[in-house]
Amino acid sequence: MISSKKMDRISNLPEALISHILSFLPTEESALTSVLSKKWRYLFADRPNLDFDGSVIRFHPETCEREKTQVLRVFTYFVDRVLELQGNSTLNKFSLKCGHGVEPDCVTPWILNVLARGVSDLDLHVTLAGLCLPSKVFMSKSLVTLRIESENVIGIDVEDVFLPKLKTLHINKVMLGKGGDFFEKVTSGCHVLEELVLIHVYSDFWNRSVSSKTLKRLILSCIDCDKNPHSVSFDTPNVVYLSTLIS
Repeated sequence: MISSKKMDRISNLPEALISHILSFLPTEESALTSVLSKKWRYLFADRPNLDFDGSVIRFHPETCEREKTQVLRVFTYFVDRVLELQGNSTLNKFSLKCGHGVEPDCVTPWILNVLARGVSDLDLHVTLAGLCLPSKVFMSKSLVTLRIESENVIGIDVEDVFLPKLKTLHINKVMLGKGGDFFEKVTSGCHVLEELVLIHVYSDFWNRSVSSKTLKRLILSCIDCDKNPHSVSFDTPNVVYLSTLIS
């Protein structure tokens, strides 16, 4: 008879191999493997790419508010716990999707945490009433890709833009703070920007011109905004794709 000790091949796998296997799973699913072995207990958090999707949480119409709150607290605790387990380790990608019910006061610390750890790919799809993203989102030496999207309009106070490595910027349904023209700040603060997508971006400050020598792909769509300019001029000699809709 083969002893259980000899049959426990899972525990004998090298940690590097386990981490590699878990990297192919979504963060929530990889956490389920922690019950397989004591050795696997916290390895799910040892990964350079994190993706948290609270948007998949669906409730029955008769679900009471108390039960909804408890479920969303579990999601919040899970994100907090994973970030705590990772400590100050370097992070490549952080993807967050969450809707109504998650406290905005929880989201901001998560974003600041990954920015401080040098994340290079930040993907935020958040639909939270009263959420105003921190201005530090536009002050990062490490970001290469930044996507901000919402089902409703969220705010962000853009005081300055300094994203020296940023190549891709997508913004959808964001209210920009009153701090000067956003186009000018982006083109002057993003020296290697190649792709710029602005959809339903609202601001009291619009410059009627876009100037960039590095842009290759530009999509601009702003509808039903009183502050929109009647026309926009482009000085983008290297653009290979251009799509605009302003009304």
